[in-house]
Amino acid sequence: MDTTNSLAINGGLPVRSKPFPAYKVIGQAEKDAAIRVLDSGVLSRFLGAWHDDFFGGPEVQAFEAEWASLCGVKHAVSVNSCTSGLYAAVGAAGIGPGDEVIVSPYTMAASATAALIFQGVPVSGKDLTTDEGDHRCPYFWATGRYGPHHGFGRGVRLSSD
Repeated sequence: MDTTNSLAINGGLPVRSKPFPAYKVIGQAEKDAAIRVLDSGVLSRFLGAWHDDFFGGPEVQAFEAEWASLCGVKHAVSVNSCTSGLYAAVGAAGIGPGDEVIVSPYTMAASATAALIFQGVPVSGKDLTTDEGDHRCPYFWATGRYGPHHGFGRGVRLSSD
């Protein structure tokens, strides 16, 4: 039996040799920020019409401005969920019909469906978030299309070398 191309359940080598690391990245600063928003009574204040509230309430706008500054970009856009963020990112990346998007084999369905909504083709690649050791991303530089998977409190470090 060829174990190099078989799933572990069929005698192949397992992808993981150790359990996933504990997930606990919410500290006191995050709790304080959430309480501040809840106490204000204004969770988002998005209004679906041209109005000052079209861009969200003060906390949303402050978060977007701080995030843009942190990333060194002119604008940042907040969304209501990771799924919405994936859809926005894939659209912004210009994914189109037939474009391959390499996604983690250990992820939620939205990582693959984000490519599908733009008629891209999700391709399962090495799980760069959960594999031990080198977190560089050779897939991205070969294809130009990679959906980085940040999970378990660990971000993907992308590098071109």
